[in-house]
Amino acid sequence: MTIEKQAIGSREDVLDALGQICSSEYFSEAEQIRKFLCYVVRETLEGRADRIKAYSVAIEALGRAPDFDPSQDPIVRITANRLRSALAKYYNETGNNHKVVIRLPRGHYIPVFEFPETGDTAIGTPFVPRPRRAPLGNWRRRLGLPLWAMAIAALALTVIPASAFLLWTNFFAENEAESGLGRVWIVVQPVEAEPDTAGDLGGAVGGHLIAQLTRYDGVTVVDAERASLVPSVTGSLLPAAAWSDHYVFSLAASIRLSDENASVRWYLTDMRTHQVMWASDRTMPVGDDAPMAIVQAITGELLGLEGAIPIILDRDHQADFESDYACLAGAQRQIYTEDTLLLDNFATCLARVTRNYPTNGQAWALLSLAYHRQGHFASSFGRDPAPFHVKQQQAALRAGALSPETFFPRMARLAMAYDTGQVAAFDSLANWMLDRYGGDPQLKLLIGKALVSIGRSDQGLPLIAAGLQQIPSMASAGHLMLALDQYVSDNLEAALHYLDEQALPADYRYWLVRTAVLSRAGRVEEAEQAWNSVLLLRPDYDAFVCSDLTHANINPDYYSRIIEDLARIVDDLPDDCRTVSR
Repeated sequence: MTIEKQAIGSREDVLDALGQICSSEYFSEAEQIRKFLCYVVRETLEGRADRIKAYSVAIEALGRAPDFDPSQDPIVRITANRLRSALAKYYNETGNNHKVVIRLPRGHYIPVFEFPETGDTAIGTPFVPRPRRAPLGNWRRRLGLPLWAMAIAALALTVIPASAFLLWTNFFAENEAESGLGRVWIVVQPVEAEPDTAGDLGGAVGGHLIAQLTRYDGVTVVDAERASLVPSVTGSLLPAAAWSDHYVFSLAASIRLSDENASVRWYLTDMRTHQVMWASDRTMPVGDDAPMAIVQAITGELLGLEGAIPIILDRDHQADFESDYACLAGAQRQIYTEDTLLLDNFATCLARVTRNYPTNGQAWALLSLAYHRQGHFASSFGRDPAPFHVKQQQAALRAGALSPETFFPRMARLAMAYDTGQVAAFDSLANWMLDRYGGDPQLKLLIGKALVSIGRSDQGLPLIAAGLQQIPSMASAGHLMLALDQYVSDNLEAALHYLDEQALPADYRYWLVRTAVLSRAGRVEEAEQAWNSVLLLRPDYDAFVCSDLTHANINPDYYSRIIEDLARIVDDLPDDCRTVSR
């Protein structure tokens, strides 16, 4: 029996499968994805698969108005991602006993019907086979080429015409679907430099810029000049995979030299809408390292922890924990949140992402960082952080094996080294990160705070100052550590100044440091009030303050001073608080 005939003969089986899915706990209360699935399945069974487009789905399934514009409203793309995630979870958790399996492959909105008993696949009329994708690690074997042939093929990328380039990018787009999801495509335009004598600088910056962008997770970089792509028609030449469930941006940069400085401007344009999404203008000194300094400034502002693209992704996918893509996009920027509930939600959905995409190194790294944060929260509430440490290390090692040279896997290893007190490893990783991603102000703050915490203020404070100079709005992230440094130096008024400058009333650590400073200053009544604020945020904290400070790898000298000052106002500190266990 042909697959087409089987699909027609199995129409009732498909409808039965659809009914079972829609009535399941995974779909019964998710109205949007249920309507989406019912619409595309029924349209396909009626032979109208060619009508299934973003516009028709929005109007007929999601209730959008007739003036709906897919380029302005991403509701269809977002709902499709949620549907794919829900289907994956449904089949993963309900076993293999399904007469018909319904899937929604990435790249279009036409469902695939699989018949496990016969091994057949169909989508009604016309038939579209489900693509079979090899894991990324098998790419050379898949092509059947030896290493020397692959080297020649890579060299040929500099001279092949655009049509051959597209075949190449289509191949990698397929593999990306296995190792990642919802990747960001960045088409890098030639860097303009003025005056003409600065042309060499523009070329050097352009080459370094492309190389640096590839060092970040979840990014596919296209060199518009080398691929012979004309900017005005680049969109039509990119492979279809770039436009489905992805963001496609054009990055244009210009440099103007004046005396000893370079004025650097860059623009990020959404290639779907031609809207300028972000722009930056900064002046930098020109030195021997000018090309790399400019590149790190651009990439840090573009893809850093508080960069333009993470902000755009986070804004478009706020708190949507049902979508794998939204979860990954949100966690990329908010993984260091102080909100325990938000962090727990991120950890849960990232665990799901790693099940659905087990070769995605970025997802494993973010999951490791979530466990790192959960371990710290557990300790501050008096719970055992050890289970989180175990899971953190496992996820970090998996991320490093999958993507050893990109940003988030390195961040996961950095956090693991800090938590386990591996000072030499932490120093090596921190130096490597700062050398490669030194344009990211949030990275400087994170590493600077860690260094101050372990007693290396001479190294940490300049990093904090540099990060705050780039993004003054992040002062709250650095002032607490500046206050701690002044406190251990007996500059109590300066410490209180930093605390007053940027109060953090929802952060128990702010009140803890404030308690210690006020106690040492002899302002006992105020210190007791500050300690009461600690207890409001962390009930019974006096019973486990010592274990919490030890878990945070606080420098022993800092630890001893804090405990000494707390003992003046807290009567029932544990007996072993005086002993620093390292």
